[in-house]
Amino acid sequence: MLIDTGASITCISPELAKRIGLRSLGKESVVVASGTASLNTYLVDMLIPFTKPARTQGPEAQTLPVQNIQVMEYLGDTSRYQGLLGRDIIDRGIFMIAGWDGKYYFSL
Repeated sequence: MLIDTGASITCISPELAKRIGLRSLGKESVVVASGTASLNTYLVDMLIPFTKPARTQGPEAQTLPVQNIQVMEYLGDTSRYQGLLGRDIIDRGIFMIAGWDGKYYFSL
């Protein structure tokens, strides 16, 4: 997923929704870059992977469960990303971009 600070809600591609067998909760009208669209919404449980800081012991990665979150279809180019991580998730933590070294940091 691509972190998208402009997206108010986390989005997934229609292909991913179909592949994992999601059923639509219905359509919702939203404002998108090209105007408005009526898009399917879904209720999902997600696991967000994180790398542990170097100072901690144990496995290299951990996951954060996010349960019962409503997501919406993503109509953009899905060749590289299967969705957008929106502010509904980003706002739960601290997101920092360090442009001088080309890295970003997200902590919950």
